[in-house]
Formats: sequence, C-alpha cells, structure tokens
Amino acid sequence: MADRTPTKSKRTALAAGDMLTFPEITAALGVSRSLLRRWLSDGKFPGADLCIGGNVRRWWPGTVERFIKRNKA
Repeated sequence: MADRTPTKSKRTALAAGDMLTFPEITAALGVSRSLLRRWLSDGKFPGADLCIGGNVRRWWPGTVERFIKRNKA
C-alpha cells in the first residue's frame, strides 16, 4: 500500500482530489483576499462546498475550474 502521509507543499495549480483553501484559491486565480471575499458576498464566486463552523471553508477543484471556464474573457 502506498504511503498516504500528507506533505506540506505549496500548490501552484489546482490538484484533483484535495479540497482547496481560501489562500490556495486566491493564489490560483491571482486575486486578493478582499476581491475574492467581495465576489463571494456578491454571488459572483460559488459558495464553499464544505463549511465547518464559521471559519473553515473548502472548495472542490472542479468548482473553481468551472468558475474559471465560465468567466474567461
């Protein structure tokens, strides 16, 4: 069986399988935290796929990829 020990590496692209954090999404989109927050509050960016409590939010990579495809110029 393969070792499934998580590693602490910075993501530069959307990795399939793992849920994305707020900082990972801002980095992938190249936007500031405040802009992503504004998009969320305005309904321009999809809400989190997973919310735990009030401050843990995660998105599936596919959710972010669909947002990118819909908003290409």
